[in-house]
Amino acid sequence: MSWRPACWLLGAAASALAADFDPAQLPAWQRYAWQDLAPLLSHADEAELLALDSPAAVAEWTRRFWLRRDPTPTTPANERQELHEKRLETARALYPGRGPLGLDQRGEDYVRFGPADEEATIDEWFDETGHHPARLIWLWLSPPMRATYADWNLDGEWEQAWDESPSSRPDVARRLESAVLQDGQAADAQLLDELRLKDPLAYQDLLRQLAEGEVVNALEVQNQRLIADLMGSKFRRMEASYQENRRSRRDTYVHDFQAQPLWAVFAVDCYRGGRGRSRVEISHQLRLNDLGFRWAEARGDFAAVLRREAVLYDTGERVAASLADSLPIRAETLADTKRPLLVPGLLAVELPPGDYRLALRLEDAASRRLQIFTTPVRVPAFPADSLCLSDISFASNLQRGAAPAAFAKGEWSVTPHPLRAYATDRSVQLYFEVYGLAVDGEGLNDYAVSYRIRPRTPIVRSSWLFSLEESVNAEAGSTFVDRHRGESARHPLSIPAASFAEDSYLVEVEVRDRLSGRRALARSQFSVVSPAALAGGAGPLR
Repeated sequence: MSWRPACWLLGAAASALAADFDPAQLPAWQRYAWQDLAPLLSHADEAELLALDSPAAVAEWTRRFWLRRDPTPTTPANERQELHEKRLETARALYPGRGPLGLDQRGEDYVRFGPADEEATIDEWFDETGHHPARLIWLWLSPPMRATYADWNLDGEWEQAWDESPSSRPDVARRLESAVLQDGQAADAQLLDELRLKDPLAYQDLLRQLAEGEVVNALEVQNQRLIADLMGSKFRRMEASYQENRRSRRDTYVHDFQAQPLWAVFAVDCYRGGRGRSRVEISHQLRLNDLGFRWAEARGDFAAVLRREAVLYDTGERVAASLADSLPIRAETLADTKRPLLVPGLLAVELPPGDYRLALRLEDAASRRLQIFTTPVRVPAFPADSLCLSDISFASNLQRGAAPAAFAKGEWSVTPHPLRAYATDRSVQLYFEVYGLAVDGEGLNDYAVSYRIRPRTPIVRSSWLFSLEESVNAEAGSTFVDRHRGESARHPLSIPAASFAEDSYLVEVEVRDRLSGRRALARSQFSVVSPAALAGGAGPLR
């Protein structure tokens, strides 16, 4: 046995000793759940599962585990779970093992990463060092990985292996080379010696070709070495990727939505709601020319329909709120349907404060182009006895007066702009609300609003003598005082983007109540780009 397999066995032994549980000692209801899920469990997931104390708790944990991995969380089907069960059934039939999972290493990898895109087999061979078992090589293309397996004990159970040299003794290797190349071909022998060190399997393959007369001169040997160098470097990177994914327990799953992706962006902003709840607004934008328009004879224009579904799950993965509708989008002319204009939309719901998981599905009814987002959402409380700020939301248009109901904020129309990117020839427009202001005897409040904007990447000036970070000097901002009736206030804010260089920026808004002395702070971020960057529509952000 060479040093590499020995290292692997030592590592495997160390991992086994480090394990803090024996699967055989688990109660059946917990062991079966662990066996079914182990290839997908992160270390944290595994610790959670093993800490459960009843079959009901395991069943509930498993339900939540699969809900978090559902690629289509707004539908009843869970394609990820279905595929895992199929992979597990196939692996147990094709790659059984005597370990606690009932799978050999190939089976574990099959469940975790799916079937290999390419397979190769290297037959067993014998040399002066003894017997070398056959190798099985699996290649995955996405992500690029390469795994090598060997049946070390010749019992049908394949384990992880490394490429190994036929011999670690240079004198034996050179005698093998001389037997094939004949004496006097020192250059060829040197090339083979280099190849033996860099890629032992390619070296062994070349020896067979030499012995069979397929390679007859040093030039062909050198070409073979160059190819081996290129492939060897690539394979080493793929092997490293495989090892890292196994070590970190990353599994591979790419869902086939059977639809072209629909470019879209979204944002979630929270405001005070009624009866102790918070208003959660889910805004989105997509490109007009990505939609499938049809001529609407009755109206004399072109119409498209965007199907929208939003589901918010609580910490127990129960549905806390569900929204679904169809949003009509219209264009007056055929030319308008081909313009990359950003089309906004908004969904809103009131929820108790807490942590949620949002699943948002946007689908063009005509073309069936589709986009699905999932993200954690923390819904804050806005207590009546505290000074609070809402989230800072960004707008493509701020206008006082009559407004579409979906975009109305009191007397203001705030057209959502979740892309948060502004051309230098436009204005950065944002909106926030203030709650819990103190009022005087006449019912009037009195407060100051300060905002600061600074680049996310500090400006650094360097010389041979010193390096100075000038993020403070690069800041922009202002302060103003307001006074009107009531304990809450709505604030739109418009700032010319020409004041900023093209960059990403952090914005910080602070409100100081001049009657109570209390303060509240909110932060967000936006980008300033060239007009050309937005002229053809926004880039493919996700």
